[in-house]
This record gives sequence, C-alpha cells and structure tokens, in this order.
Amino acid sequence: MQMSFQHNFAYIQTPSDKIFLIGGGDIQRKPPSLKQCFQIVNNQTNIFDCLGMDDMKYARHGHSLCCLNDKFLIVTGSRCEDDEAFKRCEQYNIDLDLWFEIPNLNVGRHYHSSCTYNDRFVFVFCGIAQSGKKYCNSIERYDSQNRSDSWIVINIPSTQFAERQGAGVVQITQDEIVIFGGFSGRFLKDCSVFHATNNTMRKASVQPDMDLFAFQMPTVRIGDRTIVTADWQSKKVIEYTCDSRFKPIKDLKQTQPQF
Repeated sequence: MQMSFQHNFAYIQTPSDKIFLIGGGDIQRKPPSLKQCFQIVNNQTNIFDCLGMDDMKYARHGHSLCCLNDKFLIVTGSRCEDDEAFKRCEQYNIDLDLWFEIPNLNVGRHYHSSCTYNDRFVFVFCGIAQSGKKYCNSIERYDSQNRSDSWIVINIPSTQFAERQGAGVVQITQDEIVIFGGFSGRFLKDCSVFHATNNTMRKASVQPDMDLFAFQMPTVRIGDRTIVTADWQSKKVIEYTCDSRFKPIKDLKQTQPQF
C-alpha cells in the first residue's frame, strides 16, 4: 500500500531485521494513522512494501518504542490526550500480530526515551510530563518477565541528572544503560551512565564535545561497550564507546540511498 511518513511517528528495526512504523499524524485532526502499525518489507527493489498490521488501542504521537527479546514491541506515552493515551502502554506480539495493554506509566509523558534491559526489563526515561507540560527526569521500570502490575518509579536528583526530552538511551554493558544528550530549552552535550541494578547515576568519564539530540534516531549497541547513534540536527552517525568519546563516523546528508 502507498503511504507517507507521519509527523512524530516512531520506528524500530528488530534484531531479526524486521522494520515497523508506529503511530504519528496530525493530533488535531486525529487521523487513523495515530493508531496504526505498519511493517516495512524490502523486496530488493527501490519500492518498499508497507504491510498494515494490527492497530494499537490508543493514539500515539511523540511516543517511544523499543523491542523486547526480538519478540515484542513496547510502546509508551503520547502527546494525545484522548483516553489518557499519554500514560497508556501497549505490547505487540510480532508473531501473533496482536497489541495488548500493559500497566500505565505513573508519569504520563511524551518525547521521552525507552530501552530494554537484559531482555526482561523496560526502562522509560525523561520526556515532557503531561502534568504541567514540563521537562522531567523521572525514570520508570517495568518487569516483563514477572508481568508486573505497575511500573516502578526511580527518582534521581536533578543535580545529578537534568530534566530533558529526546535523549538517546541504550543498554551498553551487562549492568549499565547510557543516556546522552537531548533538549531542555537548549540542546545538551552530556552523557550519564545509569546502573540498572542499584539504580544509581554517574557522569560518564568523558563528556561529549558536541550537542546530541537523538529524538526519532536509532541508538543500538554494537558488540561490547560500543553504540552507534545519529544526531537529529547534524544528521551525522556517531559512535560511542562507554566512558570514551563520541565521534562522528558518517554524514548522512552526504549519503544517497542505495537499493
């Protein structure tokens, strides 16, 4: 089917190379796209097939998306206020093509970040809180293995970890998640490391020397202790090794699509 990219949609590529586009659209007009899920299939041509999958239960715009254990997608939050979508969370079974609800966030939010941890936990970081519409730095954790009936809130003092939206987050070691950049009235050039076992935050040993805004950009781990991400402003692909420096490795503005 023919389609166009929607405003503030989310996308993800799973470890088994399946690509999904989730939600997005004009929140004032409330188009069907806000609840839609598509799988993108490349048949080795310059035309991609777009397969309509099961619709979500809640409208999504400015939401966050992550993949759990290569079997599920987890979508959290929204700018949309209908049905309190800003705090609703859903889990998608890729094999069954089925969305189902999981517990609500404690802090409804949008423009936040999320990642999975050890193929069991889902973490949500920061964003713009629905209450007050202000940047927040709260963290929430969901245990998918035990099918928790709620998210656990983890509070870090703002003196240690500033409020923001659009940060990049990903598990980088067996125990740690790296959080970098974002926007909080200005683009940020910082990097913190969250210890997911004891819920502590520390500044990375080496801080970035560039603004980093990873909203709607992929952040993936490559091997041990190294990630690759992209900056929304400069359109540069950036490599980072834990407690080392961020370094640009490719300029996407100079790259032409290849089919």
